Amino acid sequence: ISSPLNFGTNNYVPVYSNYIAKDLAVNTNINYYNYPGGDSAVLLNAIKTNQLWRTGLSQSNVITLFIGFNDLYGSRLSFKANTCGGTDNQDCLRTAYTNFQANYDQTLTEIKTLNTNPNTVLRTITIYNPFVAQDTADGSFAIYKSYLDQYNSYIWSKALEKGFLVADIYYEFNGRLGTDDPVARNIIYTDGIHPSQKGMTIIANTLRSIKYSPVDGSPAIT
Repeated sequence: ISSPLNFGTNNYVPVYSNYIAKDLAVNTNINYYNYPGGDSAVLLNAIKTNQLWRTGLSQSNVITLFIGFNDLYGSRLSFKANTCGGTDNQDCLRTAYTNFQANYDQTLTEIKTLNTNPNTVLRTITIYNPFVAQDTADGSFAIYKSYLDQYNSYIWSKALEKGFLVADIYYEFNGRLGTDDPVARNIIYTDGIHPSQKGMTIIANTLRSIKYSPVDGSPAIT
């Protein structure tokens, strides 16, 4: 199982790996491909240029992709500092989203190009919102959510187009309307950004819930 994200001690990947071993009666090992704090451009560049990554991804039987949060988060910081640009202070949010679209599309394509095994389990994950309470308090919730919804809509459409199934963590963390506060549910770590171990377990459980197409006969689209 390969994952382009490693949260250190709090991590969904070992939990998901154990589920795979149990559910499919196989032995598993884990490779992490990530740059802490990296956005979609950093990840794409590494996948294109790092031969260790390229070899690992080409040989993996399960690949999970969790990217986009830092693209949105970086522009969010500028928005909060009122340095985002434009008459509405949202230029950097728009630019970050445009760049993410191109990077995400290329990342999925590159993974599929590297790994041509038709039985590889390909999964991607939507972006959650840990800032519900903060943004509600200062009146910016609707603005941030509008961009987050665009990111997640693109993840859904592009992933399914490329043959990746989607673990909808946004729904699991923030609810049907995107208004639930995951901090209040103790599924965000003490840094206020990353998932806690409880949150990571939810991610692993959600990945498990969409099963293991194409290797287990489950539906290819969910």
